[in-house]
Amino acid sequence: MYANGDICVEGTKYGFKKYPKGTGKVELIRMEDSLSYDKDGVKIYYTFRNSQRRYCNPESYAGFIGALAEFGRTDVRCTGMCFEDATSYPSVTRPNGDSADTAYYSTQSTEQKKVDALKKYHFKNIYRGKTGWYPNLVGTKYSSGHEDHLHAGDFDSSVLTTIKEK
Repeated sequence: MYANGDICVEGTKYGFKKYPKGTGKVELIRMEDSLSYDKDGVKIYYTFRNSQRRYCNPESYAGFIGALAEFGRTDVRCTGMCFEDATSYPSVTRPNGDSADTAYYSTQSTEQKKVDALKKYHFKNIYRGKTGWYPNLVGTKYSSGHEDHLHAGDFDSSVLTTIKEK
């Protein structure tokens, strides 16, 4: 960390990445390492794949859980959100835990159902790769670096109402 608050990270695949200091602080929670919920016909499942980025902001986690309940699959592979310090190496475009990455399914129809669920639960931008059938996913945009995972980002927290326990 630099004196001005910028955070720098170096890794083997993408080299050196710099995260400029933001304004204020972001609330983050640590996600469960996996989730297996099946009750009254509602299925919410995920496991992590090849990622230690297991932190997110509470609102995005709520949206992710909602999308998983809508999707109803038991084989969702999350490839990460952000680290405890709010960085998201190797990406510099999605710090602060407001985005979720997931592994692709083998068929366009299944992946489209996942995209639709993420959109319904207020992830505004869904980024995908450009090979195979990926460009046919309705409601997505191409972004480099997404050939091996789908990126659901820019969660719209303005649609949420926070209910505080008394």
